[in-house]
Amino acid sequence: ASASGGVGDLDDSDDAILREYDVSMTGEGASLTNEQIYDEMKDRVFESAGAFVELTKGVNEDGDYDDSSPSMVYNPPQKVPDSGLTAGEVVELVLMALRNNDNPSPDRGVEILFGYSSPESQIVEQIETEMLTPAEYRNFLSMTDDNVALFTHQAVAIDKADFSPDRLKGYFTARLLMNADGSSSVDDVSVNFILS
Repeated sequence: ASASGGVGDLDDSDDAILREYDVSMTGEGASLTNEQIYDEMKDRVFESAGAFVELTKGVNEDGDYDDSSPSMVYNPPQKVPDSGLTAGEVVELVLMALRNNDNPSPDRGVEILFGYSSPESQIVEQIETEMLTPAEYRNFLSMTDDNVALFTHQAVAIDKADFSPDRLKGYFTARLLMNADGSSSVDDVSVNFILS
């Protein structure tokens, strides 16, 4: 009788998974629970920006969605803020709103940025104490070339995503791609987001 093909047998892919998680299949504790695997996967998802971006990327009904594509038609969000979005989706949504700042009304993109701003942020403080308006903030941002890129970029690439040890804050670095085809260039601008 052959030992291969049984329900409890391991194939090469199972061995690879066990080696990845440094689990021995001999002796006591020779099994790995789903909870152990999922906990480890959850931690590893946040180790690289690429893994995080893949996890947080949205999908439409056709299963084909990339909101950083310059050819995609922009539809402003109806709900701001939307607690159902992931941190990565918020970064992409805000940057897309700024790129389409005057759609459907003047400075709507800046209003969306305001809507996702933390109550402890400098933006909210200035809104409350100095009555900062979206038009005033757009004018402020338009004073430097790097900030103008918020309104003129063609696409976005999330380069880095990290979280605080308590997972209450997210730190994102996004690259604003300036080429018309959305490819990388020396004119690209990096922006940082802190989400809480």
